[in-house]
Amino acid sequence: MFTGLFMGLSFLSKGPVSFFALLIPFIIAYLITWHPSFKGKMKPIIAMILVCLMVSFWWPVYIYIFHRDWGVHIANKESSSWLNHNVRPWYYYWQFPAEAGIWALFWVTSLVWPYWRKRFSQIHLHKIYLFSILWTVVSLILLSLIPEKKTRYLLPLLIPGAINVGICLYYYLSGRLILSREKRLFRINMSLILLVILALPVALYLFFVQKHELEISLFAMICFCCFLLALLLAWSIYNRRVNYKIALGCVIGTMLVVEGLCFIPAGKLFINNERHSISEVRKIPVLQHLPFYYVEGEELRIELVYESDRVIRPLNIRNMNLVESKLPFVLVSATPADSLLDASKWEIDEIGRYDNNWQKTNSRKYNPDLVRYVSVLRIKSTDSTP
Repeated sequence: MFTGLFMGLSFLSKGPVSFFALLIPFIIAYLITWHPSFKGKMKPIIAMILVCLMVSFWWPVYIYIFHRDWGVHIANKESSSWLNHNVRPWYYYWQFPAEAGIWALFWVTSLVWPYWRKRFSQIHLHKIYLFSILWTVVSLILLSLIPEKKTRYLLPLLIPGAINVGICLYYYLSGRLILSREKRLFRINMSLILLVILALPVALYLFFVQKHELEISLFAMICFCCFLLALLLAWSIYNRRVNYKIALGCVIGTMLVVEGLCFIPAGKLFINNERHSISEVRKIPVLQHLPFYYVEGEELRIELVYESDRVIRPLNIRNMNLVESKLPFVLVSATPADSLLDASKWEIDEIGRYDNNWQKTNSRKYNPDLVRYVSVLRIKSTDSTP
């Protein structure tokens, strides 16, 4: 029952992508590898499927019954996105090993089934290896069948990829006889990691130390750790007898240094320092009892509605009588209110410019629709003469 519930919640949140990328490939790979028996399990499986269908489709059915026009519009829009938006060729995902970063070489070579099948059978992991290979291949095929393709859809592939790489590393640590070509593969992959360790202090100096965004004491600590790790890693892999345990220990140490020390300044590379969330309007007393409107015809992102925690309705600002009947109110607009309305007719008090982008302004993911001006419009006060 809980399995069906969580499957349904997954469908509600991300649609069929999670099924295509994760669940169905896992099931296919599991069935082929272990041939499980379904004797006495059909009733729970049917119950799971029914619960999944009920949770998955109650909301679409509700929308179709009570808001049919909107439901049809959204369905057409989503189906159009799948067929026309971010459409890529079928081979678009075949660069998937790049998602593994420094482990890409291990991942690619671990997919050579005819070679590794015999090697991994010596450590009794050939079944798990077959399972992870099938999982990877089926996921890749199913994702390639979807017209809309995004790099982030490859994230589920990292799970079987991690299993493959883990089996490879376990094989090297098993103490069995390692062939010369396997040693060469290990040395090449570890050499790439060695280059990353050596390049890390240089990158930190260029991007942070020169801009005074990283303390010298922290930079010195990182440099010392990188030097020590690079020295140990070079000794372990270029020695006549490769020391696999020390080499992998150096990799773990590098991960700890990067995640524990380098992520402190690295966040500044991606986070928008000029971010000024529209959620600040919740704290402004003068806005608490005023209605919120946005300019009719402009797109209002739902994120801004959630952040402001207010109902924001559209308003035709070209209709002067309508605008005057709504005063006083708060206007949310893409440009300053005084550039949209005649300031001589109404009192316009600009509260501020709010930018809800997490990405920096020079990022291609920076979205101007998340930038809005908030202003208060009131009846213009006139001085009365005695």
